[in-house]
Amino acid sequence: MQLSKNLTLAQMTKSNKATELNILNVPSKSNIKHMSILATNIWQPLFDKFEADLFISSGFRNLQLNRALNGSKSSQHMKGQAMDIHSKSIKMSYNIYKWIKENLDFDQLIWVSKKGFFHVSFKIKGNRRQAWEV
Repeated sequence: MQLSKNLTLAQMTKSNKATELNILNVPSKSNIKHMSILATNIWQPLFDKFEADLFISSGFRNLQLNRALNGSKSSQHMKGQAMDIHSKSIKMSYNIYKWIKENLDFDQLIWVSKKGFFHVSFKIKGNRRQAWEV
């Protein structure tokens, strides 16, 4: 199932940890709707700009998977509203983070410098445009 032109549901639900622990990471219809909105407003503009330099390290997480990953109890990943993205290099990942901050609407945008990825979330309405670096 396509969430946007260049993102599938399988890409957003794939998880090595889920596979390792035999967790079925299955989203609800509501989660899929949120993922489609996230894909349209965040992933697709990024893909159109940066193409093959993007990789999703964490997309949708059901409650069981989120717990296994020690995720926040209020994680937007569980709603299908967030993804963690990295690129081929830390420098490129940071440049993409900055590009999002300057060019796209978002709810939260977090640069995780020690791991070289960023977390980005998007809601149907009420995006807060909160950005910070850790």
